[in-house]
Amino acid sequence: METKRMRNRLTVYHIKGGTGKTRIALNIALTLDCGIITNDEYSIVSRVISSSKCRILAQHDDFPRYPAKIPLVYDLGGKIDKRVGIAIEESRYVIVPILPYKEDIQTGLDFITEIQAINSKIIIVVNKTKPKQFDNIRKVLKGYYPYFPVFELKSSTAMSRMIWEKKSIREITNTNKLFRHHYQKLNQQFDQLINYIQTHDFEWPGEFKQSTLIMRDMHGLHALKKGNKNE
Repeated sequence: METKRMRNRLTVYHIKGGTGKTRIALNIALTLDCGIITNDEYSIVSRVISSSKCRILAQHDDFPRYPAKIPLVYDLGGKIDKRVGIAIEESRYVIVPILPYKEDIQTGLDFITEIQAINSKIIIVVNKTKPKQFDNIRKVLKGYYPYFPVFELKSSTAMSRMIWEKKSIREITNTNKLFRHHYQKLNQQFDQLINYIQTHDFEWPGEFKQSTLIMRDMHGLHALKKGNKNE
């Protein structure tokens, strides 16, 4: 049976951990007052979101079905199995967080093709950026996937404070003058991403949707410094 796409469902997905997908999903869920579902049995979501609004799927749980009127964010990792495929297919958008390092960008480029075969409404988020990293990375990503929007989320302690305070970054900046200054840039970046999700609704050009495999040369990636994740 074909899965119906729902306007109030969003998937944040990456094949591996450590990309910040859970914190991105949490902040969106807190900001928009959505429920959240994750397939990470050790996820921190239950420490932040009330039990009535979050569900952690065990390894053999079937994909849960909820009424279309309930807004949900799916925080998913691992290979695209049946459950992940259903979530991707029914989501209005699929957010793919990518770290600003060459090897992480290449991994993202590789599995975005798999996502595209299920749902072509993909948003790429370059996460945990440092100053002056984003513009070059965006140019490289646009060279491979020109139709996908690319957003930036800078590296910030705001992501950890969101966990501690169990509040969205928007709420933290609105209620604390000190954090309003320190977290202003990241809050603006999240607002841009969320505004895009809420206001854009379109189909990709037909010829692009049919292309499920894009030949890549490595020229653009070689132009990026490999970087050090421990810096």
